[in-house]
Amino acid sequence: MKRISIKEKIKNKLSIISRNKILIENFSYLSILQIFNLLLPLITFPYLIRVLGKETYGLVIYAQAIIAYLNIIINFGFNISATRDISVNRDTPQVVSIIVNSVLIIKTFLFIISVLILFLIILIFPGIRVNSLLYIFTMGVCIYEVLFPMWYFQGIEQMKYITYINLISRGTFTALIFLLVKSEGDYLLVPILNMLGAIIAGAISIYLLFIRDNITLKFPGIKPLIKHVRESTPFFFSRATGVLIARTNTVLIGSFLGYTEVAYYDLAVKISELCKIPSNLINQTIYPRISVTKNMKMVIKIIKYNLLLSLTLYASIVFLINPIINILGGVQMQPAKYVIFLLNITAVIAGVSYFFGNTMLVVNGYFKEFNRSVIYEASIYILLVSVLIMFNIFNIYAFAFIIIIGNFFEIGYRYFYIKRYKLI
Repeated sequence: MKRISIKEKIKNKLSIISRNKILIENFSYLSILQIFNLLLPLITFPYLIRVLGKETYGLVIYAQAIIAYLNIIINFGFNISATRDISVNRDTPQVVSIIVNSVLIIKTFLFIISVLILFLIILIFPGIRVNSLLYIFTMGVCIYEVLFPMWYFQGIEQMKYITYINLISRGTFTALIFLLVKSEGDYLLVPILNMLGAIIAGAISIYLLFIRDNITLKFPGIKPLIKHVRESTPFFFSRATGVLIARTNTVLIGSFLGYTEVAYYDLAVKISELCKIPSNLINQTIYPRISVTKNMKMVIKIIKYNLLLSLTLYASIVFLINPIINILGGVQMQPAKYVIFLLNITAVIAGVSYFFGNTMLVVNGYFKEFNRSVIYEASIYILLVSVLIMFNIFNIYAFAFIIIIGNFFEIGYRYFYIKRYKLI
């Protein structure tokens, strides 16, 4: 048996300390980013709901839900596949350059396709055509998806750049909302200012990518493009089905119940997303490291603590619901109370499901099982939506409840395969 020298032991110990320091630093930056990104909408919500009114505000959110379908086409699952590829090949500059150029070229091509799809939608649907400028300006946020390489910074574990860029761009957007949006007629300024923030974020990140990190902008060849499209396709379908579930409810509520109910539902979504912050940021922080170490014991320990935290947050929301609603939207938003209770159950489920998916199934190579969990969840969602439509059950609570049913199926499906492959 080979003995390890004292020098090697010290070197290994220092390496572990260094890795842990990076992990803690990245967690801190992601914590700031997640809180900032979810608090800003909650900061602007009280102002916009009062200035624009529930109906017009609901219209703006409805447009964002439509554009979210196109945004997911541009993303194409690269936030998972490209992050993994960059993380694994970070010490090989030539490979990193090929990955970066391939992803940017593919995303640009998908953006052009998405713009064409939007114009086709505007031509086909009269209700959307009436507010065509709103949808065109809302499409501007997709520039962020094209230019901002979150997958790159996350892969090299440099979360501070993601944080700084978002603070600058989204902070600018928020400040201008309060300065410029003064009446209901200013509703178009919301997507315009959002687009401005996206352009700022894209410009800064492209500068860092090609100037600071010396990545050369060049055509990588057809084979790398095909390779990255093929590898990312399963993640695209899983992400697409996720957006289908998350955004279709907003579209259905707006179509069948009206834009006022969209405003109620949007408040519930914002609060539930805020409660998902701990789960999401911890998952994003440890994902690149777990991709390399495959340390399942660490994942299991984090899941237990995270679940306890999620339950505590849910109990806090239930206890403080009335003052929370009054502060955010006023008495006029009190009808959102029980929708908030329902949707926040998904925050508790997400506290476990994120880790079952990315940091257990994906990092161990079980991509099919991961993707099927989301696809089957979407299938159940579509089935339940069809039942609601068939029996004319159009109420906001029913739409929220079917989300919960789908989430429970997803986590159960993932747990089944985790046990089957003896990952825990």
